[in-house]
Amino acid sequence: MTGVTHERYKLINDKPVLVYKIKAEKQKEVINLTETSSLTAIMFNEQAAKERFHYYNGTIILTNTDHVSFTDGYYFNGQFVMTRASGSINNKRFSSQKIIFNEKTYLIEAKRILIEDQEGKHSVINYYYQL
Repeated sequence: MTGVTHERYKLINDKPVLVYKIKAEKQKEVINLTETSSLTAIMFNEQAAKERFHYYNGTIILTNTDHVSFTDGYYFNGQFVMTRASGSINNKRFSSQKIIFNEKTYLIEAKRILIEDQEGKHSVINYYYQL
């Protein structure tokens, strides 16, 4: 599918509140399951999870100021994984090969991230940010 939008809500005081919104150029989902793409396989194999369902060239909007643009985005072990990511988090520009968003804990993490702020560019290892 092309021109895809996905929104995730949760109920707060019996009212739906937007948690995040994904806009993507394209979405791919493989429905026929084989041994390598079965539900059990994608729980333990990140590549199989990516091949079964993923977004191309998209953006996840987390708050009014926090957003991540990515080349590939997919769900793996209950988290949304984004590759070749860049964007703005906590009013700072960033880029990273891989960013993970845990929608249950509202935690963004990256093993390595390049952050650009008023002090310049600096690399951070094991980056975590709680929304």
